[in-house]
Amino acid sequence: MNKLNKWRSDLAATLDGGQIVRISRSPEIEDDIDGYAVGVSELFVMLHAIEPNFINLNGYIVLRNEDIGRYRVQDDGKFFLSRALKLRGIEPVPQPKIDLSSFSGLLASAAACFSLITIHRELMNADSCFIGRIQTMTSRTITLEEISPADRAVSN
Repeated sequence: MNKLNKWRSDLAATLDGGQIVRISRSPEIEDDIDGYAVGVSELFVMLHAIEPNFINLNGYIVLRNEDIGRYRVQDDGKFFLSRALKLRGIEPVPQPKIDLSSFSGLLASAAACFSLITIHRELMNADSCFIGRIQTMTSRTITLEEISPADRAVSN
């Protein structure tokens, strides 16, 4: 079994076990991500992400497998986040019906399940992201109806 298949198999084994996974990405992307693996495919890993500063779940995140540098299954009962979430009665919610078999399938199914999606292009600009609803999608591009903190509500 090659290295990629081994770690996909390791992550898939955690899907129903409630174990926290810490994923480190390529050297260009410094932030580690903690979460519960809720989906694994040949292209992507989907996590129910943990917000460690607030010890709470913080939505879903999908990572390209090619961006994953290392992972660690935090199966030790002494791991702080595991204990804290358990004491708070917080458990992962199973994966919504998200298609992890292709990029277009991922975006289309995420748009069908969630009113807003966020796209990070960290290798191009680590400090920005795009938030909105998908309006159009081709094999090479997507168009979002974007929202941003600068948007102001219009009242009548």
